[in-house]
Amino acid sequence: MSTLHDELAELGSVSIERVHPFERRQSPAALTDRQRAALDAAVEVGYYEVPREGSVADVAAALDCAHSTAGELLRKAEAAVVREHTIVE
Repeated sequence: MSTLHDELAELGSVSIERVHPFERRQSPAALTDRQRAALDAAVEVGYYEVPREGSVADVAAALDCAHSTAGELLRKAEAAVVREHTIVE
């Protein structure tokens, strides 16, 4: 980090505002770009709010796809996330 700071300081004024411990983790669940977009859209439209504010139809509209396609993308993405975070003994 100090080497990076020194090299950046040669280009201009640099200050470190925050430092936190680095944790190497495996990449998030193996999602396709389209599944990740579906999850992002679902969050944006309030699909995961309690109570739910958005619907699969809202996700479909955000993705510009059919309702059935949005539902399938969400189910597959959710399944991948759950599998990634489930402890198997």
